[in-house]
Parts: sequence; C-alpha cells; structure tokens
Amino acid sequence: MDIVTESAPLATPCIQCGAATTSTVTEALVGEEHRWDIDGQCSSCGAVWADCGYQQPLTGFREAILIANGPTVLELGVTSPSLATVMRVLRLTRSMSLPQAKAIAEELRETGLEGTRIEMEILARLLRDAGVHVNVRTGQRR
Repeated sequence: MDIVTESAPLATPCIQCGAATTSTVTEALVGEEHRWDIDGQCSSCGAVWADCGYQQPLTGFREAILIANGPTVLELGVTSPSLATVMRVLRLTRSMSLPQAKAIAEELRETGLEGTRIEMEILARLLRDAGVHVNVRTGQRR
C-alpha cells in the first residue's frame, strides 16, 4: 500500500489538564484514503493522546503543515491537456462550480497550483489517470 505523509508541530492545550503543549498533526494519503491525525503528550500531567482518521482538517491543521513543510507545487508537464480534462478532474476532487473549475484549471496551466503535499499528490494521481502529465515539487513556492 502506498502511503504519503506530512507532519508538523501544532500548539494545543492538553486534553486532560489544559496546559499548553505541542502536538503533532499529520496529513496522510493511505492508499486512496485522505486523512488527518493528531497526537501529543503533555509535559505537565503526562496525558497521551492520538486522534486519527479525520476526513477534514481541524482548525490550524492545514496551516501548520504548510508552515512547517512549505507548499507543494503541481505543474503541468510538457504537453498541455485540454482545459475540459483538467476541469473534469478538479470537479472530481473538490466540490466546485464550472466557473471555479475553469479558473483553477487556468491557474494550473499558467502558473501551477500550491497546496499541501497530500492535496497535490491526490490531484496529480487523478490527472495522471486521465492521461495528463504533471510534475510535483515539494517544499517550494511558485
């Protein structure tokens, strides 16, 4: 099974005593499952926690991943696919209108897209399945 992950520290209160502590958030692509996890241990009271399998990131998760790891950039390869193909794939991965899909497809074509490594990997896989050549660069800005 193919697993891709990115992790980052996140300041959180202890789940038991409320003391300030640092947890670890992880965004993971496990096979085809996209999930978010958090774990931590309190240095004040010793409480340990691990919450796994969130389908959507909780507040601060995505931002922590981007701050710690930098954005990943998805770019089209040498051959440009039709805008319609890219729009179709975008609408499969995200809930969006046709005008939104067109704007994002044009952004991908012109400058590339930025997001977390997992977000861009999911989109890259779907685009490749549709016959689109893409490049994924981690930890870089466009």
